[in-house]
Amino acid sequence: MTDGVARVRDAGASLSMIGSLVESLSEHIEAIAIARDEQALGLKEVNLAVNTLDGVTQRNALMVEENDAACRALANESTALRRVVEEFALGDDGSAAIRAA
Repeated sequence: MTDGVARVRDAGASLSMIGSLVESLSEHIEAIAIARDEQALGLKEVNLAVNTLDGVTQRNALMVEENDAACRALANESTALRRVVEEFALGDDGSAAIRAA
């Protein structure tokens, strides 16, 4: 009978320890779930930032193309203006005349 009481006591102690371990495991699983949620939120924020940067990069590329086109147009207009101005000749007295072709 003493042996039976000892076994019951040991079983009770073992069950108590198992209960503590299960509780500890549950706390760890909860901590992992919280960390997972925080990580998912962080990834969403990174994804949003990357998408925003992509949009800004695309807009910048478009502006560079537009600037390039505007610079080319300005260069063409400058060349045309220079040709027109070269047709005029200034005399020593400040008079202006159109050069003969």
